[in-house]
Order: sequence, then structure tokens, then C-alpha cells
Amino acid sequence: MSDAWWRKGVEHHRRGEYREAEACYARIARGSAMYHAVLGNRGLLAMQRREYGAALALLDEALRLRPDFVDARINRGMALTELGRLEEAEESLREALRRQPEDARALGNLGVVLKRLGRFVEAGECFERVLAVHPGHVESWSNLANLHKEAGRMERALECYRRALALRPDHVEVMVNCGMALGEAGRNEEAEVWLRRALAMRPEHGMAALHLGQALQELGRFGEAEDCYRRSVAHLPDSPLAHRRLGDMQRRGGRAGEALVSYRRALMLDPEDGEDVRFALAAMGEGGVPERANEARMRQIYGRRARYWDGIDEKSYLGAGHVAAALRERVAGGEVILDAGCGTGMVGGLLRDVAARLDGVDLSGEMVERARAKGIYDRLEVGDLVAFLDGHPEAYDAVVSAATFIHFGDLFIVLSSCLRALRSGGCLVFTVFTHEADLEGDGVVIHPLEGFERGGCYAHGRGHVTGAVEAVGLRQVSVCRQIHEYGADQQPVWCWVVVASKP
Repeated sequence: MSDAWWRKGVEHHRRGEYREAEACYARIARGSAMYHAVLGNRGLLAMQRREYGAALALLDEALRLRPDFVDARINRGMALTELGRLEEAEESLREALRRQPEDARALGNLGVVLKRLGRFVEAGECFERVLAVHPGHVESWSNLANLHKEAGRMERALECYRRALALRPDHVEVMVNCGMALGEAGRNEEAEVWLRRALAMRPEHGMAALHLGQALQELGRFGEAEDCYRRSVAHLPDSPLAHRRLGDMQRRGGRAGEALVSYRRALMLDPEDGEDVRFALAAMGEGGVPERANEARMRQIYGRRARYWDGIDEKSYLGAGHVAAALRERVAGGEVILDAGCGTGMVGGLLRDVAARLDGVDLSGEMVERARAKGIYDRLEVGDLVAFLDGHPEAYDAVVSAATFIHFGDLFIVLSSCLRALRSGGCLVFTVFTHEADLEGDGVVIHPLEGFERGGCYAHGRGHVTGAVEAVGLRQVSVCRQIHEYGADQQPVWCWVVVASKP
């Protein structure tokens, strides 16, 4: 009789009739020879209901009856992953692999766990092991693609997504991830194709709508972008990013009241403000101007920009050259120099030959890794700029910084730390954006250009710059207005190139 209930339960389970399957499994006696399998399937049912604690209890009982039950051990690892108990999940999946070394489910799920633990190389090796044995394993192509995307290896990511979609042309999640990767690579027309295809197959996919909106926004199709953000908000009502993006479009369309509602909603959903909504609200006159840009947001933005930063046209980005030229006029060579906010090494590469030692610090680990690969710097560190400067008193003959102090509203904070890090007679060179509406005044505003505001940038009047330099005890040498870069519309973006010295 147990065999009959088992067959009925499995059939219901396969058809997605979970309640009926559970009822059949419950009819099988505890002492049955197949009871370990019953517990395993009940554990799987609990996972499918997202009852991961209950699933874990059932799977543990199954393994007590049958320690070599590999499927139960894999499912146990998956349940532990969902519960956030990643080290235990790794142990369970590795035990499954000791029993079945080439099991695709065990290897694939171990790769997912290792990725979440930040062990990206090992994760990639797991996915590649799956594909070496099972080249048609779609999820491993997708997971490997995601790893490449997050590491900035966009072409390799896109090739993996294409392999996955060749195997499963209707895989919506892979389409969305492929569209996201294309968008991050600046290939927005191609991103639009994949994201629209995903939405045609699953119209309620909020993330597809969100990222399609971002691609359309980059293409300058703001009305269509707003429609996508509205759709995203409808399907992802708890997404701060969706509300933030909708607010951006409402504000661009001159509907300040609607924008304020969207921004406030985003901030309510994320009081820690990972999307830097307070910055946007301050730009609209609500709340005070923050002293500096949100650190988590800056890390996210520059981590993404690191993937294409070295491809920026030197003819359109001039800030690094202004800083390097200003310092060269004032040093003899052989100085110990700090590149504050070094990025991928644009300024450092222009000053390596005059430095006895060249150090760099940046908030973005991705930027620092790319700088390290160039072999320009003697020392590199990932971390907060102010904390680094404060921790290295009188360590440098010169501190240089291109487009980093733009993320500080009140320059007194960062300039005080620069003074502390400079040796007597040392030189400071930096750039900040000009407050064109109050060029000679002492005002500080959120930069009025949309892209710069979204990037956490301020604009400063000359009076604020010179006042902060003098207030911290530095000696002003020069403050010159120069073109820092050319925007996407080829219009100039102006900056102050500031030179000061420590008495």
C-alpha cells in the first residue's frame, strides 16, 4: 500500500499539486523502507512553500535514517543557504560532493554559496566544473555570467548569457540579466531589445521594467523611461530604487510635487538611504544640504564606473591633466605624493616620474584593483579619504585630487585632513565644480546637472573655496576656472583648479 501512496504523491508533486502530494506522503508509515525518501520529498515541499526551517528539520531526519541520501543533503544545503547559514550550507554541499563528486546540483549550489561568501574564484570553478561535465546546464551558464558581470568582465558575461539563452530561449531571468549587463556596458539599444523581450514574456517583471527604464533614460527617451518606472513601481512597490528613478523623471518633467512624493516614499522604504534620496531632496530645497555624499552610494557608483573608466576619452576629460600640470609647476621631483581618490590611476600615471613614492587611496575597491594592475603606485589602499589622511600625519610632500572633493559639500572637512597629512611647505592641488549661478560667492549647492547630482556631486562658489582654504590654515596659491570635462551633450563642465600650500 505504501508503494501506491508514494506513486500518487510523486505524481501530484510533479504536477505542482502540493497539498495533495503532502496528503499522500502522510499516509506512508514511519517504519516503511522508503520513509527516508518520504521525508526528503516532504522537505522539498516545505522548501517550495518557502518554509525553510521546517524543510531543514525534515531533511535532517531523513539523513539520520539514510546518511548517504545525497539529494537530501543537497536540499539541506539549499535550505541552509536560504536561512543565511552559509558556512553550514557549504559543509552540507561538500559532503554531498564527497559522495557524488560530479553532481551538477551540488556543484552549482556550492558555487552560489561561495559567491555569497565572497569567494568568487572558487565559485567560478564550481560553475565551470558543472559545465565541463554538463555543458547544457543553463543555470551554471547564467551563474557564471553573473560572476563575470559583477567582476566587470562584460564580454565574457555576455557570451555566457548567450550560451544560456541558446539552450533556453524562454529563460526570462537570463534575458533580464543580459539586458542589465548590456546597460552597464553602455550598450543601451541592445539592452532595450532583451528587456522588452523579457517583458513580452512576463509583463509583471518589475526588475525588467526598471532596467528598461534606465536604458531608455540613458538614450534620452524620458517619457518612455517614466512609463517603465511607473510599471516597475506597480510590480515592485517596496523598491526604493524604482521610486527614486520615478521621482527623477517626474522632476525632470517639471512635476516637483509628484517627485517629492516618490522621493519621500523611497526614503521611507530605505531610511539608511542607499539610493542617496536625501541628496535629491536637498537639490529641491527640502532638508539641509548634506556635508558629503553618501559613502555606500559612492562605493556603488564608482564600482560600476571602474569597468569603463579607463576608456574615457582624454579629449573630453581634462581634470586629471589640470591637476598634474599644476603640481609639476611647483615640484622639483623626488617628492612623496598622495593621489587622494586615485580611481584607476589617471592622475598617478601623469605624476609617476616626479614621485619618489606615489601612494593612492580610493573608496572603491574595483577602482583600486584597476590602478594596481597598472603598476603605477608604490602603495594603494581602499578606504575613506578623510580617515586615511587623518591616519597619516605629515606623511606627504604633496596631495593631489581630481574630482574627489566634488563629493564634499563643506570643504573644511577634507581640507583640514589634507593639512594634517602634508609636511611643512607641502603642496595641495585639487579640483571642484564651479557654482555657475554664484561664481564668486561662498555658496555650495548640489550640482544642478542631472548626471552630476545623481553621482553625489556639489558645486562651489570661489568664495567658499578660498574661505575653506584659509580657514583650515593653508596658504592659497591660485584658484583658476578651467573646463573639467565635456558632458554627454558636449557642453563644457567647469571647475576650480585650486593650488594651496602648508606654511
